[in-house]
Amino acid sequence: MVSDDRNFDADRPLGPDGVDYLGTDDLALRLSTILRDRSLKDGFVIGIEGRWGAGKSTLIKKTIGHLNASEKPPIIVQFNPWLVGDKRDLIAEFFVGLDEALSQYALKSGLKGKTKKTVESATEALKKYSKHLATGAQFLSAASVIIPNLQPIAKFLDETASVLDGAIGTKSLHEQKSEIEAALRDFKDPIIVFIDDTERLDPPEIMEILRLLRAVGDLPNIIYVVCYDRKALVRSIGIALAGNGHDETGEAYIEKIVQATVTIPRPEDFALRRWFLREVQSICSPQTSEINERLQEIVDSEGGGILETPRDVIRTLNSIKLVWPVIHDFVDIPDLVWLHLIKLKRPKLYDWVENYLNGFAEVARGTASASDGIAQANSLFEIITQDYPPNSIRFFRLQEIIPGIGRTHIENGEQGWTVFDVNRNNIDELTQNRRLGSPHYYRYYFALGQNSGFIPGADLNKAKSEVISKSSEFVDRLRVSSKQRFADGELHFTVLLDCIRSIVPKLSQEQSKFLLQVIADNTDLAVRNTVDPFFNGRRSLFVPLGILKEIVVHEPNRAIWLTDIVDTAQSLCFLAFFIRYISNNHSYEFNLSDDTAADLTQRLSRRVSTLGESLWDHPNPEFVFRVALQNATQETETRSRLEAFYSDDSNLIRLIGHEDVKGQVVTSKREKFRPLILKSIAEIWGDEEIPKRVLSIVKNRDKFPAELQPHIDIIVSGLADADAANR
Repeated sequence: MVSDDRNFDADRPLGPDGVDYLGTDDLALRLSTILRDRSLKDGFVIGIEGRWGAGKSTLIKKTIGHLNASEKPPIIVQFNPWLVGDKRDLIAEFFVGLDEALSQYALKSGLKGKTKKTVESATEALKKYSKHLATGAQFLSAASVIIPNLQPIAKFLDETASVLDGAIGTKSLHEQKSEIEAALRDFKDPIIVFIDDTERLDPPEIMEILRLLRAVGDLPNIIYVVCYDRKALVRSIGIALAGNGHDETGEAYIEKIVQATVTIPRPEDFALRRWFLREVQSICSPQTSEINERLQEIVDSEGGGILETPRDVIRTLNSIKLVWPVIHDFVDIPDLVWLHLIKLKRPKLYDWVENYLNGFAEVARGTASASDGIAQANSLFEIITQDYPPNSIRFFRLQEIIPGIGRTHIENGEQGWTVFDVNRNNIDELTQNRRLGSPHYYRYYFALGQNSGFIPGADLNKAKSEVISKSSEFVDRLRVSSKQRFADGELHFTVLLDCIRSIVPKLSQEQSKFLLQVIADNTDLAVRNTVDPFFNGRRSLFVPLGILKEIVVHEPNRAIWLTDIVDTAQSLCFLAFFIRYISNNHSYEFNLSDDTAADLTQRLSRRVSTLGESLWDHPNPEFVFRVALQNATQETETRSRLEAFYSDDSNLIRLIGHEDVKGQVVTSKREKFRPLILKSIAEIWGDEEIPKRVLSIVKNRDKFPAELQPHIDIIVSGLADADAANR
């Protein structure tokens, strides 16, 4: 079960207690020290510069936290003009915020006497001054501030005069400002005004904020900290100035307003990637070292060019957190992360991948042809040339994620490329590991659900519950799935087991033994129904073998369990496949000793040697017989029984006259052959007389009964293909 403790980040700045992955807190501490410097008391405007998403708001939040935690906290005003709905409200809202901060400061500090009177005087003076500022265009002219279209502001603030609490009075604007300066100069603690998100404003609104700073920026004991993206601000100022017929540049205008700047340092690439990787590992919990290594490789190779700001990290993490709980059983973690990274910054590649995989799935199923392969390839290279140059290691990694992309030929010194190149073994591996390129799983990455014809997620969840409860319903489900197939021939059996695999590490000993027995008894049903005639490519054997390995590798009683399975399980072809695998120096993968592996192989050979005619009840009898013969010790009763069995020509015909015994050859001219290579059979069986016997059987086929003639036909066609392939 996946934990729902995903902690979505709404892209809000980190507060003082938020986890600091990028060292922002150190910068905030130093900035708070600067702001407490009493030499700034006569008014100062500091610009906090950083690109969009660089963490300006987080820096402000953490700086305020340090200021509030200091021994003598300053008076803090937080003003976010982006939250003000109408630009005509900006000036009024700014002074309302300043008024409230002073009032709360007085209340919290419990001020009395002269100090309390100073605060009250400053508050009253600010109210009158703000109202006069809004209604007195002559002050703004005197202050050399450009104010086009002032009338709407003045009208609005006149209507809200009661809110500002007071009449304009008879004093001039200069006299009112002098009163404010006198009152503020008596303050023992500085007033720090933080103005955030200025670059989000429209050009006219940005000009209002800058004019406000020019009008009140020289008030004593007030420090202004303004956050902005310099490029965006310069561009907006330029638009506003040009629209009003001014030649002044945005850069020059900012220099008139801001006395000093602090630039948000660009996060080190490795710091952003390390943060991102740590969070992904926490969300998805990779189960194997191989998955974790691929995940780190994806983050390192792709993250450097995509994760450029803290906001990039947060947005990508939120995208993954959103989908992970509903698709975690159906996706590969590194592939999912790669897809969400390119979705953030490379939308054209993301769209191409989705479109291509839709087509690839159809081609793999045999329900469509790759008619637009050249167009798809050209489209891909137009998109990826800069980020994934052909022949680069990055392009090689892309090929590992996206199937069917390959080099075809070289003409005039230029390499040709193709797409939709269906490799069955590669597709088997992709499907087994639920990779993005799997025709059966790819839709989960895009649509949070299976593609058409896929086993419904509800059915897969029921199957898992049946395994956990050791229910006979799972046995019935697995048997039915061995007969159902998708349009490409893939059996539901293998897809079902692929999904069951995820719960194997969590099963109890009894649950594991139950699953092992069910697989060993029923896999041959799937083998018999597999469309693919080439034995070594059958996922119906590789998938259950993988689950068998996961079950027994850490099981203390593995030798006892496997002995019982080899002696009694019904799927003899699957057992022969398992024995051949461990006989080829793979017993260590199952944590088996050499003695245990040898005992299991001899047990299978003895069992097969006693089957007689019942051997024909199992799929691919030649393979079962061959494995038993190869592993039977010389000069033993077992070996003698096996040799006696195939010494009968009727049995030899039925063993060799089977499609699965024939090989596969594709010539340079794309001609396909299914040869029966008698020399290879003789070498594997250890009997050089077999070719002579088979040729004699073909020559004298009329002597054999009608039920053997279809088998002889297969032998004849195989020999003909062998001759044709060698011409």
